[in-house]
Amino acid sequence: MSESSGVLTSSREKQSTEHNSYYEKIFLAELRQSTRKTDEYGRKRNAVDVKKSLKQLIIKLDSDISPEVILADFILSEFNQGSWKAPSTALRFISNIGRAWLQVTRQCDLISHDEGAMSEVYSELVNLREKRDQRAIDDLNKFFIFINSSYSLPLPENMETSGRQQAHVRSTTVNETAFLQLIEDLPKLFPNESPHTIKQLHLMLILMRRVGLRPFEVVKLKQSDLNTVNLLTITVRANEYYSVKSYSGYRKIPLSALLKENERNLLLAYCSNRKQETQNSLNRLLFSSDHRFDRLFNINAIFKVVSSALSAYMACSCPMYQLRHSLISYLTIVLFGSDKSLTRLTPYSHEHASRIKDVLLNGNTQDDFYQLSALAGHLSPNTTLSTYCHFTDLLIHEAGYVEVSKYDINFWANLTNVRPSTADRWKKMVTNDQSDKTEISDCFMKGMLDHHLKYIQKVGSREKEVTSVNKLFEINNQNHLLSECDQILRKFDRGVEISVIATSLAQNFSWAESVVLAAKKIKEHNKYWTKRGQSRLYPTGSKKLTPPMVNSAIEMTDCFTISKRLSTLPEDKAAEIRWAANYLFENKQHGHNYVNFRSTDELERYLIALSPIVGMARWLIELVPLEGMLPVLSRWIESEGVNGFISAKTVRDRFKFPDGQVKLYFLKLDAVKITKGGIPPDSSQSSNALQYVLHLYAINKKAKIIEERCNSASQSF
Repeated sequence: MSESSGVLTSSREKQSTEHNSYYEKIFLAELRQSTRKTDEYGRKRNAVDVKKSLKQLIIKLDSDISPEVILADFILSEFNQGSWKAPSTALRFISNIGRAWLQVTRQCDLISHDEGAMSEVYSELVNLREKRDQRAIDDLNKFFIFINSSYSLPLPENMETSGRQQAHVRSTTVNETAFLQLIEDLPKLFPNESPHTIKQLHLMLILMRRVGLRPFEVVKLKQSDLNTVNLLTITVRANEYYSVKSYSGYRKIPLSALLKENERNLLLAYCSNRKQETQNSLNRLLFSSDHRFDRLFNINAIFKVVSSALSAYMACSCPMYQLRHSLISYLTIVLFGSDKSLTRLTPYSHEHASRIKDVLLNGNTQDDFYQLSALAGHLSPNTTLSTYCHFTDLLIHEAGYVEVSKYDINFWANLTNVRPSTADRWKKMVTNDQSDKTEISDCFMKGMLDHHLKYIQKVGSREKEVTSVNKLFEINNQNHLLSECDQILRKFDRGVEISVIATSLAQNFSWAESVVLAAKKIKEHNKYWTKRGQSRLYPTGSKKLTPPMVNSAIEMTDCFTISKRLSTLPEDKAAEIRWAANYLFENKQHGHNYVNFRSTDELERYLIALSPIVGMARWLIELVPLEGMLPVLSRWIESEGVNGFISAKTVRDRFKFPDGQVKLYFLKLDAVKITKGGIPPDSSQSSNALQYVLHLYAINKKAKIIEERCNSASQSF
C-alpha cells in the first residue's frame, strides 16, 4: 500500500484556472439568468418564477456544500421567507456581494473553515464589495448568519455588528468519552489509510483537542515550529503554506502543560521518527500525507469524516472544530471554576489543572482572560467569551455563591422580605461544613425558595407541573436525530440497560425504549425476510438491532449528506421516501448489493422518490434480458443521468419478468465512472450508505409512532 490513498491529500494545487474561470463566468451568468427580471417573451418574472429557476440550478449543481450552492441557496431562502419579492433585489445582491463571494472562496474547502478562516473570508469581502453603506453591511452579515445556521460554518470573529440580526453560536462540548472513542475508531473511519497516516491523524486531533489549534494551522506546521528542548512548546507562525492575518495568530503554546503524559510521549516519539524521515530538515512539514514529500493533508476530507463520527457519538450535530471550542470551554473552568465543576465537567485531574494554571496565570488577575484569548489566537477576549466559553452561565452562577455567615440576620430578612426569625431558621439549615460555600448557599437558598412557594396561590395545573423538580429537568426533544437512534441501538446491542442508555444520552426512557422496540419490529417484519429465512437487512445470524454500518470514510460522508437532506424534506416528499425505503427492504437480496425490479413504473417511481436525497448519477442499472427477446435498455432508463448496461445473463420466467429483470446498484461517490464495462460492480464500488440511512430513518419514524401511541394510551388511562 502507498503512503496515502489520495483521499487525505490536499488537492488545492490541482485546481486549474479553467475551473475557476467557469465558476466566475459561467455560474454567475446562470445565476443571473435564474434571477432575471423578464422571461424570453419580455414578460415580467415574479418570485415564484425565480424560486423555480433557483431550485433547478441547485439540483444541477448536485453539491452538498460549495460556494455556488450556498450563494444560490441563500437567495432562494430570502424569496421563500418573503424577505425578497422582486428579481431586482437578488440581482443587486449578486452584484454587491455574490460576485465577490465567488472570487474569494473559489479555492476554499469551506467545510473545513473555522472562525479564523471565515474571518479572513469576511475581511476580503468587506474590501471587495462595491457598496459600503449600512445596507450592504446588513446584507453581508445576514448572508454569514445564514451560512452559520444552515451549513454549520462558524461566524467570523470580526463580523461588523448590526442590531437587526442575531447570530447562533453552537455550544456543543465534546466529552472525553466521545474523543477517546474517536481516536479508537480512526482505523475504521479511514480504512484505506496506512498505520503511519492514522498515527498522524491521531496526533493532529490531539493538538486540536488539547492545544486548541485550528485545523488549517495543524496541517501547516513545520518541524521547526516544535521545540522539544527544555520546555515542550509549539509556535504558530507564517510560512509558505500559511499566512498569519493578524498579530494574534502568531503565538507560542506550552504543550508540556496542556498535553497528558502519554500524549507528550507519543508526540515526542513521532517527532523523533519524523526527523529521521526528513534527515533532520527542520523546514519540512511536521505532518505530511506522504512521508517522502511535503504534501498537505486534505482538511476537507478529514473534517467530513470526523464531524460525522463526533455527531454520531454526541447524538447531535458536532463539527470537528468543536474540539477547539471544547478546549477553551474546559480551560475557563480550570481558570475560574470550582473544584466540583473541574471534576464533573473537564477531562483534567486536579494535578493537571494546577500545571495549566501555573503556566497560564502568569500575569495580573485582570489579564486572566487575555491569557486565554492569546492561547486561542483571538484579537480580543470578547471573541473568546462570546463564541468559545460555553460554561459562562455556570461560572456566573458559581460567582453568586456567598458566605452566608458574613451577613447578619437582619440583612437577609430585609433582602427576602421575611421576619428575622425565619431567616435565622434558614441559616440553621445549612451544612455543618462551613468551608463549603457552595453547599451553604444551596441550603440557604432552598429554605428561601420553599418558604415563598408556600404563599403562591391559584397555581393552575400547568404551573404545578413546572414547579415539580422532575418535570423541570425532563428532556423533551421534538425532533430526534438519526444518530441518536444509532447510539441507542449500539449501546443496547452491547447489553446496556435502556434506563442507563437514556441517562447517558440525555434521552427520555420512553424514547429509548421506543427506538429499541421499533428496531425489533422492523427486523422481525416477515416481508423483510427471504423465502429461505434470511434477513434482507442484516447479515446471516446477526442478533444485533443496529443497522449494518458503512465501512469507508467516503460512505460516512455520504451518510452525513443524505441524513442532512432527509431532515429538510417536506411531508409530501417524505411519504415517497418511506415508500422507497419499504420497497428497498422488501426487494433487497440477502448478501447482494442490488435491488430487484420487474416493472418499469416501479423503477421510475423509486428513482424519483429518492431524487431529493441522492443524485441520478449515483445509480447503475444492470438489465438482465428475457431469454429469446431483444433487450431494450432505453425502456427502463427514463430518468436523465442514470447509467446502465445489458448483462450477459438472461432470465427465463416470462410471467415474472415480462420485460426482463433490472438490478439497481447504488454507487460510491468515487465509483460513478465505472458504468461502461458490462461488469456488475463489486462491494468496493457499490455503497451501503443509502440503505443504512433509510434503515435508521424507518426506525426513527416507527419509534415516534410507538411513543405517541404509548403517551396517548397513558393519558386516556
